[in-house]
Amino acid sequence: MSDPGPIWDAEPRWDTEPNWDVENPIELPGRSEDTEASETKETGQKSKENWVVTKGHILGVLVCNHSCKTVQSLSSQVVAPKAEYDDNTLDLLLVRGTGRLRLLRFFLCLQMGRHLSLPYVEYVKVKSVKIKPGKHTHNGCGIDGELFAVNGQVMCSLLPEQCRLIGRASGSNK
Repeated sequence: MSDPGPIWDAEPRWDTEPNWDVENPIELPGRSEDTEASETKETGQKSKENWVVTKGHILGVLVCNHSCKTVQSLSSQVVAPKAEYDDNTLDLLLVRGTGRLRLLRFFLCLQMGRHLSLPYVEYVKVKSVKIKPGKHTHNGCGIDGELFAVNGQVMCSLLPEQCRLIGRASGSNK
């Protein structure tokens, strides 16, 4: 008996609304912002870390530890052109504002390698990032192309010398 192959729908199906309910959401353990604030008041100690707080409408937050070429792998399509895997920093891109038109413009400029020239794109080198979503946001997080639901804040930190990369430098011929 032969395999008939996949069974396709007769008509394409379109999602009318995004579905943020996934089977395995990312549950992030840790202290809440209120707990952190009360502990700082009780101990009277200030953290030695220098956090810069940014608030407002943000369409996208991209954190990269290397140049991140896009799927099409064209030389101009690099998400974080200043990023290097061994510079002990993460590269943070903030796409500010609201609206689909602004997001579309960002993606079109990304295709041409001109996204950093947009006035609403901020590019910063950081050691760590905390993302605390607002009350009226869809809490989704894309990690390497996979969309996950997230409950609470997300923290991304640089962990130097945690892996060994094996390969040749891009200029080597052997």
